[in-house]
Amino acid sequence: MMMRKILDLFRSTMQAEHVMEDELFGKLTWDERYHGWRGHMSLANGKTARFTIDGLKTDTSFPEAVRETFKYLLANEPLVHDKIAVGASEIYNGTWGDGDTMTPAEMVQRISLAEVSFYDEGGGELYYEAYDDLFTDHSICASFSANGEIGEPDLWG
Repeated sequence: MMMRKILDLFRSTMQAEHVMEDELFGKLTWDERYHGWRGHMSLANGKTARFTIDGLKTDTSFPEAVRETFKYLLANEPLVHDKIAVGASEIYNGTWGDGDTMTPAEMVQRISLAEVSFYDEGGGELYYEAYDDLFTDHSICASFSANGEIGEPDLWG
């Protein structure tokens, strides 16, 4: 009897995976933790980054602002990467380098876009990871707007 109750509880907490296919975003999976649709984007450097689109599980369409921002980011990710590297090298040289310095060109080689969060209005957050414990376990985070403006990067986490 007790085992049956445990199995019933287990079954009731199991949720079917919500998956959808979108022409622009590809395969998307609903993620309860993030309260959004998650997918992967291919970058110009051959790597991939995860992304999340805020929304409701029942929404299967996304605002045009999110679609346009996604396309802009894909087309301009190398330039965005360079801008983030400039700010990240300033952070490193200012407080993390312990006397060592790093040029933006060197920083470009040491960071990679890991995740993007898209908000309904088209803006969001970029999260870059640094290799070789450059910033210990911190990510480099920068906001972006729907019109392509990239904020100054800062450390997160």
